[in-house]
Amino acid sequence: MALEEFFNRSNILDLSFFNFRNAITACYFADHDLRVLRTNDNFGKFFPRLGNIANASFHNVLEQLGVEAEHIDSFVTQLEADGHVFIPKIPIRVDGMDKVFSLMSTKTHDAAFSYLNGVQVACPRRVGS
Repeated sequence: MALEEFFNRSNILDLSFFNFRNAITACYFADHDLRVLRTNDNFGKFFPRLGNIANASFHNVLEQLGVEAEHIDSFVTQLEADGHVFIPKIPIRVDGMDKVFSLMSTKTHDAAFSYLNGVQVACPRRVGS
């Protein structure tokens, strides 16, 4: 019997995401198919028009934010190839204002809890944007 069978999946996800709840960046955790499982409060503050994105595809989230297709394709391609992505400058229009964000993402792996295998992402807003 696997260790993860003894624990509540939702509680383990909450615990693993604990450090990101109070982060100054917008953060989310997605499964290996890039379906969003958790976001921190800043994600909603940075991107208020998105509302609840639980179970949404991150591709769709990026499209809704107006991220250019080349950035979305680059994100997916580099994540698959390298296991991590850093896109230093993504211009986004939010509530009629032009803002610039960075996108830092990495694949996660946990041998004890397979449901922690996914993608962790932080989206800091650049200073002056």
